[in-house]
Amino acid sequence: MIDELEELKAQEFTEDDHDENPPNDIVSYNELRPCADLFRMHDEGILQIDPDFQRDVVWPPSQQSRFVDSLIKQLPILSM
Repeated sequence: MIDELEELKAQEFTEDDHDENPPNDIVSYNELRPCADLFRMHDEGILQIDPDFQRDVVWPPSQQSRFVDSLIKQLPILSM
């Protein structure tokens, strides 16, 4: 029984379940927006910040503060 579990675990890490093509029923696209647009969209009620499926806050306050500081200093950040 233990050998079977070990074998299943090994298969999980070696099997390639990555598919280059997304399913036909999923539409996705990249859209780059500046933080100012996101803020405006939130103010206008267009952007839902806390949907049911979103994770809770995962950054500690110190990292949140550094992120805001980066925005103020206009440092480059990853797209959101």
